[in-house]
Amino acid sequence: MTLSTLEHQFYLTGLVGRKVYNRGEKMGVLGDIVALDKEPVPEITHLLVHRSMGRHSLKIPWDKVSMITSTQLVLDIVDPESYVHKDNYEVEAPYTLLKDHVLDKKILDFDDNEVEVVYDVLMELKDSKLYATKVDISHHTLWRRMGLNFIADLLSGSRESGLLSWTLIEPLPDHIGSFKGNVRLKVLKDKISEMHAEDLANVLEDLNREQRLDIFSQLDTAQASDTLEAMDQTVQRDLIDALKVERVAELIAHMTPAEAADVLGILPTNEADAILKLVNRETASRINYMIKEYDDTVLPLVTTKIIKLLPNRLVGEVENNYREMAKNRDVNTYIYVVDEKETLLGVIGVRDLLISAPEKTLGDIMVTNVMTFLTDMSIPEAAADFARYRYFAIPVTCENRILRGVVLYQDVMGMKKITE
Repeated sequence: MTLSTLEHQFYLTGLVGRKVYNRGEKMGVLGDIVALDKEPVPEITHLLVHRSMGRHSLKIPWDKVSMITSTQLVLDIVDPESYVHKDNYEVEAPYTLLKDHVLDKKILDFDDNEVEVVYDVLMELKDSKLYATKVDISHHTLWRRMGLNFIADLLSGSRESGLLSWTLIEPLPDHIGSFKGNVRLKVLKDKISEMHAEDLANVLEDLNREQRLDIFSQLDTAQASDTLEAMDQTVQRDLIDALKVERVAELIAHMTPAEAADVLGILPTNEADAILKLVNRETASRINYMIKEYDDTVLPLVTTKIIKLLPNRLVGEVENNYREMAKNRDVNTYIYVVDEKETLLGVIGVRDLLISAPEKTLGDIMVTNVMTFLTDMSIPEAAADFARYRYFAIPVTCENRILRGVVLYQDVMGMKKITE
């Protein structure tokens, strides 16, 4: 059945309570939503429709929904009574009732300390299937649910800032019935290493100082560096104050110069200088330049730690040696094909390299229509192009196509943030 709706995102509190119709006849109101707990996020499988006059609720499969409007849900089923669900608050694992089991429950960290409360659940449509993707912990949403919109607008910021990925929530216990407990954040110590830096940064920002430092101290240097860079500036500063200067220098050394400038730019000059004294002199010089002598072009952001090869190199040879070639490179997902004068001829993605015949040359498989920046491209212009085309990295050339290096998305966006 094709689902008709103008919306592609739904909040649980916005759906629960909507009237439910079947073939023009009102059946009841939406009482709860059943989700199948699966990786990476739960899939909505059924709707619980509550009926009046003491009649049992109906458990309707999601694929029976034909239309969703701003006020109602429309079904298309032949025999509603065949979907009677006598146990309104009983679902077997791995199923979850979003309203009864998740909404308004406390979120606990791995030490059972309360972090926040789930005030709503965001669900998103994809290919006519509905998934629970995030939980909403913003006070903005709490005020709105209480009907105090003016307070929400004045005090609580945006709803989006309080959205927490469902991937951070642990599965609920089996056979929970009408759940009265709390949900837990998936920040168990044995899973920290698997978390994306931005997700981990969001979790750490919600913890107190002691908890945050305890978790952060368990990270290896690469993950700690990425996580520090992704944090809110206030939390960054607090964490840097708690770390030894030698450790901060290690983390800074793992960042690109623009990322490092973004982090150190919030510190007093004497503190930033003390950290930079422990970093490689060339790297420290570039970071210091970005902090103190900002240039509005992409040239200072260029990295030359890329893979550049001549067009006559064989695919099989490059593939066999690629692991060694990619070591210590800022960009290791692309090969930049150049001639003897460093003129940029084309670009090859690693995937294309791996699926190409070994006897072909790089010149045979390279993409020649390559987007580039000139050395005088401004940061705002580069940021706009990165946002539009969503590339990870873009080569920088002189007007005669001589390759000067590559700029990275995060570096350009980081410098744009510094200057705003």
